[in-house]
Parts: sequence; C-alpha cells; structure tokens
Amino acid sequence: MYNSLAQTLLKLVAPGVPDTYQGTEEWDLSLVDPDNRRPVDYARLREDLRAIRERLRGPEADRTELARSLLATKEDGRLKLYVIHQALEYRRQHPRLFAAGTYARRWRPGAFVESTRWRSGGRSNARP
Repeated sequence: MYNSLAQTLLKLVAPGVPDTYQGTEEWDLSLVDPDNRRPVDYARLREDLRAIRERLRGPEADRTELARSLLATKEDGRLKLYVIHQALEYRRQHPRLFAAGTYARRWRPGAFVESTRWRSGGRSNARP
C-alpha cells in the first residue's frame, strides 16, 4: 500500500496534467489495468471526500489525528483519497509551479531527487 501511495503522490506532483483513472481514487487491487468501464461508486467516494474535507476545515482541524485515523483504517482506501486530495489542493494553490515550472531529475546517493522550480521558488521530491 505504501508503494502505491508513493507512486500516486509522485504522479500528482510531477509537472503536467496528472492522470487518474476514475474509480481508482481509493484502492483498486485488480490485476488488470482499469479501463474506465467498470461501475464506480461515486456516492461512496463523494461521501468519503466530504468527510475528509470536513475534518480539514476550521482552525481546530487536527491533521495529525486525521492522518492517524486514516492510517489505522488504511485498508478502506480513504488514505489514498486523502493523499490525492491534498496533492491536488497543493497544485491548485501553486498553479505556476506546475504549469510553467521547470523539472529536473538528479541522482543523489540512495535516491532520485525530482525538483520542480518556478522562478526563485521550488519544491523537491525524493524517492529511493
């Protein structure tokens, strides 16, 4: 599951338009590629996202407690939905970084470091 989360996050923070198959916002443990023709339980996804967003609202929002509760129930897939939501919110808050930024991939001992830069600001993502 953690590898899937890492791959999802890297896909979403890379420059360009992120691509996610509908219905895979939570775990999709099928052994074939999703083909976008399977039925999707949009009502459940909408409700799960609404509940996550509600817990993120307000000054008393406790992201640490939310993360702990999602990790404790990681099998239900809401953890992946949370990661996707947070990454897309970050993209929405930094549109120039992803639309006009530059992208560099560098090797560091033990990890690839991927950097996205726009003017003087930048963000880096490391992976083993």
